Parts: sequence; C-alpha cells; structure tokens
Amino acid sequence: MNFDLLSACILLFVGGFVCLLAELVVPAHGFMAILSATFAISGIILSFIVGPSFGIICAVALLVLTPLVITGFVKYYPHSPVGRRVLLRGPNPQQVNSVSKDQQTELTALIGRTGYAVTTLRPSGTGLIDNHRIACISEGPIIEKGAPVRAVAVSGGQLVVQTIEHSTSACSS
Repeated sequence: MNFDLLSACILLFVGGFVCLLAELVVPAHGFMAILSATFAISGIILSFIVGPSFGIICAVALLVLTPLVITGFVKYYPHSPVGRRVLLRGPNPQQVNSVSKDQQTELTALIGRTGYAVTTLRPSGTGLIDNHRIACISEGPIIEKGAPVRAVAVSGGQLVVQTIEHSTSACSS
C-alpha cells in the first residue's frame, strides 16, 4: 500500500490514541502509554514534514488534547477492568470505625476518672481506671508503670490519659 505523508500522519495519531485506550484494557503496565507517546511524537515530526503550518496546528492540538485525555484517563482508569485489579480500594466504612457504640459510650463515661498505669505508656499501653483494665494512650510524654493517671478523652477506641501531678502542699483541717 502506498500512503502519502498526510495519511501516515493521521494514522500515527489514531494509532497513538488506540494504544492509549488499550492501556485501559490490557495490563501492559505503561508500555502501551509509552507506545502511544512515541506514535504522537512521530506524528508531530511527520506533520512538520507535510508542512510547517500543519505541523504547528498538530502540535498545538496535541498540547491542548493531552491534558484532557490524561484527565479522562485518570478518572476512568480506576473503574476499568485492569484498574480495579491493579489499584487498591479504600477501606470499608464499617471497618474504619470498628469501635461499637457501647464501647464508645463506656469509654466516654470514664473521662475525668482516675487510676494508674498498669504498663508503661509509650504512648500506648494499659491502664486501670475505676477497676477497668483498659487500653490507653498517653496524651503527653511517656508515663511510667504505676503512675497515677486521669482519663481526658477517647481516640480511636482507646482512652487518652495524662499524668496527675501530686500536690506537695498538704491541706490542714
């Protein structure tokens, strides 16, 4: 077959677009996109051989269409058959908040109560608050084992505690 330069130029652009679409379907891990870019660059070079004005028109069209095609690719790829297998999915909303309402209410009821650190909190560990052995997180620095603590908040299903400062002055009655 005898193609003229204009037909070859158009064929290169169409081939580049087809390769880019094939990247969505074929798990080529970027090879088809590189092939598409090669076709597009070859099409630009060939369009300048056809004529300088045609080359400029093709280059500008490619510069305008490339961001649009990339945006469409980014939006569509996660929903394509290959994208669903390759890309990670977000977490299940039920798994993100694995603390039940009852546990949350129980932990919230302990806010303001005092106890002591059963283990060293660096920043997490175990505390005994109102005779409940509970997973705790230190709000500030490391809390040593046996130090008195006060529950101040609930975060991620764990009680946030801080050390209680002992007062050195004694109250006389």
